[in-house]
Amino acid sequence: MHRERIFGGHVGEYMEYLEEEDNTKYQEQFAGYIAAGIDADGLEELYEGVHEKIREDPSPSEKKSFTPDKSFKRKAKLTLEQRKAAVQAKKDAKIAELEEDDEGKNLLELRMRVLWLSVLFAGQDSETPEMSSQIQTEVRDSAKVRCFPPDF
Repeated sequence: MHRERIFGGHVGEYMEYLEEEDNTKYQEQFAGYIAAGIDADGLEELYEGVHEKIREDPSPSEKKSFTPDKSFKRKAKLTLEQRKAAVQAKKDAKIAELEEDDEGKNLLELRMRVLWLSVLFAGQDSETPEMSSQIQTEVRDSAKVRCFPPDF
């Protein structure tokens, strides 16, 4: 059992199977063997020759030095201030967009949408908690504002 595996018997069987069943996949999978003129029956002699050469000189061959590709660089991490500034810029842009769209609408509804934006960016919120609670109080007291998130 082990001898068959060591000398590539299972590889030879797979080569024969692919050659009979799916010749195109055989051509792709074993292109190197085909180019070297090795067929399924010649694998055992190939492996025996390799084992003999290893027994003659078991020292490892010289390794090529590895040089990584320096062209790829990761993006630098943003600082906390930069992340907060980016979130605030998104909020300001959305508020400006909402003010354009909601020219004649209720200011309280606009504040409700800002509150929902704050919830959207909850972990990165740069507003003070007092401001958020003030907006929440105004929203809660108003009967005109919807109780579900506005459509953006």
